[in-house]
Amino acid sequence: MVRTVSRFLSSCLLAVFVTIAGCNSDEKTVYEQELTPEEKERLAVCLTENGWVMYGTSTCSGCRAQRKVFGEAFAHIKYVECDPYETNAEAERCLKCDIRKTPTWIQEVDGKEVQRLEMFQLLEYLVEASGCR
Repeated sequence: MVRTVSRFLSSCLLAVFVTIAGCNSDEKTVYEQELTPEEKERLAVCLTENGWVMYGTSTCSGCRAQRKVFGEAFAHIKYVECDPYETNAEAERCLKCDIRKTPTWIQEVDGKEVQRLEMFQLLEYLVEASGCR
């Protein structure tokens, strides 16, 4: 429980920091983890190939931070928009999947949830959880 709370608080702080730090800075943040664009692309493709889906909203600061960490490689991420007022929203799917926090990463295999990660995730956590190396 303590680890979960600690990780949650860390994720919240990281998402806020990335959002604030990224506003007027060209410097790489620690959250980009020195991965090359090619490595980020390989990770994004691997996540998608292994059934990982990111559920979020366009107004969520943690979701924006998650997109920023991936950079252009985010185009390879399977993303589901949960805000019913946005274009291409899949609000019913989000309700069915019980999305309560965004972003939420869910690994789905054969239509069933295998794993769930809630809130902003460092790339290292996504690598660890997914097995994508």
